[in-house]
Amino acid sequence: MALAVLWYLTTLPFTNPVPWRGERASSDALSRHVHRLALDLPPRGDDPQALAASAAYIFDEFRRYGDPQYQEFEVRGATYKNVLLRFENGGAKKVVVGAHYDAYAGLPGADDNASGSSMLLEIARSLREDGAKPKRSILFLWFSAEEAGLLGSKWYADHPLHPIEDTIAMVNLD
Repeated sequence: MALAVLWYLTTLPFTNPVPWRGERASSDALSRHVHRLALDLPPRGDDPQALAASAAYIFDEFRRYGDPQYQEFEVRGATYKNVLLRFENGGAKKVVVGAHYDAYAGLPGADDNASGSSMLLEIARSLREDGAKPKRSILFLWFSAEEAGLLGSKWYADHPLHPIEDTIAMVNLD
């Protein structure tokens, strides 16, 4: 469903609809990402050092599909990282697709939100491997410190990579 919504938002306006050619999300890859984030890596609560391991995993996965970057921010003397990947088409208008990668303290967070983070990784993979050329630029964005008060998304909204008025839609996978 998320792939269909993303396809629709990134191909508008269109004169000749392009059928989706991309591979469907891999259930094996989704499972692998959820397992890695929820069980293999340190708990993704509010500890910035533990969250850094998850951010590094997402960043390394993204290197396969483009040039990811971190957006660092400080809260109460601790540094957190949003992880971003841009699929640019040269146009000013953007669609942001996001998820948070932290979890409620003390829980593995498979459903909140390793599942959304994994889906975001698979959408990026599918679009890149398909060679899709969306009519809108896409910004994939993983927020940190959302369980602590929506801090990563607030930081991004206050410090966007491009003028916020150029964002035509935001799809949140939470």
